[in-house]
Amino acid sequence: MPSFRRKPQQVNAVQLSARITLESLGKAVVGETGDWFVTDELGHHFIYSNALFVQIHELVPGPP
Repeated sequence: MPSFRRKPQQVNAVQLSARITLESLGKAVVGETGDWFVTDELGHHFIYSNALFVQIHELVPGPP
């Protein structure tokens, strides 16, 4: 899985190819095709729209 940096934090992320539902911070969150599934340094999972993800993250150079 490629690594991305959210200033100042590094996260792992994968772009969704299908709709998913997950529980994050005690509530159900739906991710649509094209959104990003993100895992932060503490192991928390989040869904970001593609528009928001590309605004606040940059690709970490090098192998995943």
